[in-house]
Amino acid sequence: MKTVFKSKHRSHGFTIVEMMVALVLGVIVLAGISQVFMKTKRASAFQDELARMQENSRYAIQLLNKEIRNAGYLGCRHASNIDAAYLDTGATYFDNFSLAVEGYEANGTSPGNPFTIGSTTAGWEGGNGTESTLPSTLNSPQLVPGSDIIIIRYAYGSGLTLAQDKQNNNEVQVTNISQETNGCNGGASDGFSGLCVDDLVIISDCERAHSFQIDNLALDGSGVLTVRDASGDNWVGENDSAIPFTVADSSLFGARTVAFFIKNNDATPAIPSLYRKVGNGNAQEMVEGVENMQIAYGEDTNSDGVPDRYLAAHQVTDFSYVISIQISLMLRTIRESSRRTPSARTLSMLSADVVTPADRHHRQVFTTIIQLRNPDE
Repeated sequence: MKTVFKSKHRSHGFTIVEMMVALVLGVIVLAGISQVFMKTKRASAFQDELARMQENSRYAIQLLNKEIRNAGYLGCRHASNIDAAYLDTGATYFDNFSLAVEGYEANGTSPGNPFTIGSTTAGWEGGNGTESTLPSTLNSPQLVPGSDIIIIRYAYGSGLTLAQDKQNNNEVQVTNISQETNGCNGGASDGFSGLCVDDLVIISDCERAHSFQIDNLALDGSGVLTVRDASGDNWVGENDSAIPFTVADSSLFGARTVAFFIKNNDATPAIPSLYRKVGNGNAQEMVEGVENMQIAYGEDTNSDGVPDRYLAAHQVTDFSYVISIQISLMLRTIRESSRRTPSARTLSMLSADVVTPADRHHRQVFTTIIQLRNPDE
């Protein structure tokens, strides 16, 4: 006869109550993990936006500093160190190289056309009494209201050596150093030594300077580049002087007129950005997220090398006295933060109080002072 032993412990599954408790606990844990993940992701995205804004501010200031430090350079000398009798340049927006720096102060909130200086309905006011309207080359409906404009002029490049002394004609002959095939006018024609037809150039011997626009470039078999003056005038030195620019002392430089301003780009939605416009070329977007630029000009009226006061552009009586530039930039994050409550803020930029839109963008103001290069350097 077989004996059967019965176990006192029976295997059994979870009860419905136990399963419900486990599910609830699992949901709570997952919800907690999800909250931590989402908060971490938002914080990381916000930190990325702030880091990007900081980097944009550094690049914008570096870019402005580089251009402004070159302002007024005309060969070996600064425009303010060349006597007016020995400085033969134009008086337009493009070729007024006697003025290293110019500016326009935003005096309104809605730029209109035309931009008449001094008018209460104008978008900008200029100083120095040199121009009565904002140059048409800067006229754009996308310019951001309430943000200033700065213009910088200088000779750039290392200079081309003259192949012979300047003759009594409308040509300057230099030693060519390169040829750029299809390098001008969108690739339509050749350039030589970085020069193109219609470019502005400056010939300088460190004591005198003369600017003109190029009408024609011709390279001969010996490497001599003939640069013809578009005006057709016969000249030897500056201001009809009989003292020629010589091979020993003179060089031919490119001439650069640069404007910086704030403009809305073509993105959807549009993002305010720092733009640069060289000569009559297309405006180039340089740094996105720059929402406002305020500028003050440091005048040295007693020639001691120290700014006596900082003025807005329309208050400057003579830009040739300006030796330093104070610039304040307001940057914003590209994306809005869902954690911020939409509200308008008032931020101080130099002597101006700027009211921001009521949105969720984070904003910060960055200010710097840029010294114009010492005229005696």
